[in-house]
Amino acid sequence: MNQEKYRPNYHFTPEKNWMNDPNGVVYYEGEYHLFYQFNPFGNIWGHMSWGHAVSKDLVKWEHLPLALAEENDVMIFSGSTVVDWNNSSGLGIDNKPPLIAIYTGHEEENKKQYQSIAYSNDKGRTWTKYDQNPVLDVDMKDFRDPKVFWYAPEEKWVMVVALSLERKLHLYSSKNLKEWSFMSEFGPQNAVYGIWECPDLFEMKANDGKNKWFLGINLGRHSVAGGSGGQYMIGEFDGTKFVADERSVVKEEKYIPPTIFFAATNRPDKVSQGITKNTTSLLNEDFFILSKNKKTQTSKPFTLTSNYVNFSMATVANSEEHVPNLELWIDNQLIRNSANNELNIVEWKAWNVEDYIGKIAEFKIDKTEKDDQFEVIIDQLHLSDKAAHSVAETTQWMDYGTDFYAAVSWNDVPKEDGRRLWIGWMNNWHYANQIPSGKWRSSMSISRSIELVKSDNGYQILQHPVEEIKKYRTPVFESKQTTLKKFNTELDKLDLTDQFEAVFEIDLKNVEHIKMLFGDPEFPAIRWEYDTKTQLVSTERLANGNECFHPKFSNYQQFKVEAESETLKIRLFVDRNSLEIFHQNGREVSTQLMYPISDDFKWSIRSDKQQITLNYLTIFSLK
Repeated sequence: MNQEKYRPNYHFTPEKNWMNDPNGVVYYEGEYHLFYQFNPFGNIWGHMSWGHAVSKDLVKWEHLPLALAEENDVMIFSGSTVVDWNNSSGLGIDNKPPLIAIYTGHEEENKKQYQSIAYSNDKGRTWTKYDQNPVLDVDMKDFRDPKVFWYAPEEKWVMVVALSLERKLHLYSSKNLKEWSFMSEFGPQNAVYGIWECPDLFEMKANDGKNKWFLGINLGRHSVAGGSGGQYMIGEFDGTKFVADERSVVKEEKYIPPTIFFAATNRPDKVSQGITKNTTSLLNEDFFILSKNKKTQTSKPFTLTSNYVNFSMATVANSEEHVPNLELWIDNQLIRNSANNELNIVEWKAWNVEDYIGKIAEFKIDKTEKDDQFEVIIDQLHLSDKAAHSVAETTQWMDYGTDFYAAVSWNDVPKEDGRRLWIGWMNNWHYANQIPSGKWRSSMSISRSIELVKSDNGYQILQHPVEEIKKYRTPVFESKQTTLKKFNTELDKLDLTDQFEAVFEIDLKNVEHIKMLFGDPEFPAIRWEYDTKTQLVSTERLANGNECFHPKFSNYQQFKVEAESETLKIRLFVDRNSLEIFHQNGREVSTQLMYPISDDFKWSIRSDKQQITLNYLTIFSLK
């Protein structure tokens, strides 16, 4: 296979080797700097250093030499970069402000992390590590990812840094970037199962004219789509502490299941209990039957009589590499799977099956040669018109897809620009080391601008692809109004590659479902679906062969997108191995990698009503 076939065109990738989190993004003298976690010696995680690239427009990037290298067994973990305009650090020369990188030094052998700085006086082309590093050391194992910014009202630098395993953030201040004083602590709050990493804190003016503060916290695990992702909160920062608005604080409501299940062990209180490999599971009882070839366990069939299949689930393991997914099958078709299940946590799962009421269903889970290394615990199966819920469903998420992580915003974007810009790592720690990209591994998302708006539920962000991307697109199809049937006929005529943008509105009157398929027409890489009754978007990377490199890559998730005036607005980007969909002007965004099994990439839209109307439709090729 041509391993370069998955290299995107308008997303940043390293020339070779491994890349993860974006780091130190800063604007200076006409250039956007993108530093990133980089392994100079291979295409899997290790030897963390800072790679470096610059761009004039956030789309086309120039690769530069390694900025900060692992040295003396100290890896260079994530951090930020600032322009020290007043030379508060004293590290500038020739009356020009230096660039100061603030990063986490990681000592693998000593299991220790601390904050260090480096400086550049030639527009970031060469860097010198400060000879009195570290500048902040509290003798901790998990103390990382500093985001630093200038707080003008008090003329000081502020650092927010993650105490990852404690699910806390600490805030420090400094006058010179060298000496730091503790100010306050935030957390744990909202999504607290996954480890906290790569925080961001900045001020934004909302559409109601108020100034608010955005706090972003990335999670290494247990995000809304499984694995890594990012949550955010809106609140106030007074120069010392951040306080989240009441509307941003999730009030966890304990799900109370029924007293009667259609399948359960003799431990109905399991969700509130600790788990071990000896915890009882339906897999070990007669509800599941082992196949004759001893490769699959299949449940007794049951009739779907309600909108949701609810159950509690946990996977006890040290690694998820060989853990199979629990699957729901109807009419010999895979309908749902548990690819977003996390390790060593008991949680409620809810699968929406209202489109299949009256059908016969069954669960399946594969046996593996590594069964002795893990235990899948399933219990309390019941049908209900109410979904079992968790904190993940009520937290504000940066992105609802599987592949947007470590998002960080650019420092020092000129005030006259007026935008808050950020970028995320387009990958997921579930399978990051295994994606089939070749000599290079991982890509970044499209650079995005962020807007803060007031809604009935408080403040939330809208995300938009940066305007600069429009320079690289060419319209190949335009229609102010057309029917779905006519559009699909025209779409077949287009020489549409796997690198394009599409913008359109869907008239939802008299429509129940609409689907989009991406990839091979028969075995799509991703299936997107919108249900007008529930207002749920479902995205699924189908089990069609493209997930073979890791069991967690095949994934199913749902999130709510509220239509406005019976109209659904879509802006989507396909770039060979990725799909980014901006719903309702960027109110809900979904970012996913994909690896189509066929070189004949196709995009199609389907619905229960072929006369559905598509408005303001434009397709652009992107080169």
